[in-house]
Amino acid sequence: MLEVGEGFALFPPYLYPDQRLYISPYSKPIIKEEVAVFCSSEVANKQELSSWPKSYFGLTIGINESFSLGGREFWQAVKKGQIQIKEAQGNRDNILNLHNDKVDCYINDRISILWEIKQLIQEGTLPTDWKVIESASVSSEQGYLGFTNVTPERYPYKDDFISKFNFNLEKLKQDGTLESILNHYNLSD
Repeated sequence: MLEVGEGFALFPPYLYPDQRLYISPYSKPIIKEEVAVFCSSEVANKQELSSWPKSYFGLTIGINESFSLGGREFWQAVKKGQIQIKEAQGNRDNILNLHNDKVDCYINDRISILWEIKQLIQEGTLPTDWKVIESASVSSEQGYLGFTNVTPERYPYKDDFISKFNFNLEKLKQDGTLESILNHYNLSD
């Protein structure tokens, strides 16, 4: 929608101005998104998981359908059969696969995984004592609000919106509100 000027803004594109020429400008950075690997405690207790992806050879990793997270070495290991992947529709299905021992580990955005685990525990789908181990941080990037630069006449308020958005974002960072929101997703809460 941004590419054809039908959408005003998108969250959270990563900053690739040379690849997405139709997105400009980007807001100030909002949050750092971290791609993390969570494994069952049984797998983590049996296997040293210190080096991504080599320590994960022989394991089955859950991943969301059509996602390409994990890095080049990971996908080379998958292609060579050193790591198996099992795709599912989203966080919920992958976390349930992890709980039900259908996968050994699950890779996705850290906050998304933690939020979904918390939801599943609160609704009673997962037991309150279920433990997963965050075993690796694979990568991280800043998330932004990206704005279309196509059909500018459709968005005469764009510059004013961006200015106000960036100003208020900085206020939320400085007063600790953004950090407080992110801390809400820790499983220990």
